[in-house]
Amino acid sequence: MEIRKAQNQDQPEILNLMRQLIEEHRALDPYYKPFAQYRELKKYVRKAITDPKKLLLIAEEGGEIAGYFLGAIEPAPYYSSEKSIGLVADTAVDKQYRRRGILRSLFQEALKWFQKKQLKVIELSVDARNNAAVAAWKKLGFKDYKLRLQFKK
Repeated sequence: MEIRKAQNQDQPEILNLMRQLIEEHRALDPYYKPFAQYRELKKYVRKAITDPKKLLLIAEEGGEIAGYFLGAIEPAPYYSSEKSIGLVADTAVDKQYRRRGILRSLFQEALKWFQKKQLKVIELSVDARNNAAVAAWKKLGFKDYKLRLQFKK
């Protein structure tokens, strides 16, 4: 497996993985909009490739893109003692490549980037009902620190 920075020619495969991720979330809850309603994803991916405050990595296995990781540097929330934080903005591993350590490899490479940027805190959001994702992130060292609740009629 090779971890490398994403390039423009990787966009179609990244978008395909984003489609998988979006459809999985939509299956959890129709609150999540369908893939077709994401009008700006191509632009989002293109910007992530070139933005110095973002890191878009891909994992390649046998010439195929098996997963991606999008990290970012953001201002810390007003209540934080930090000035800036790292953010796991988006990540997905193709269903056929899961449980092979790809997320771990992507995150370890991203962690080097976050550390070079002197960020001490990295945050992410994950749907609490996505048990596999919650378990994977906790296995990588993430801890609960805030709970976001939702009320729907």
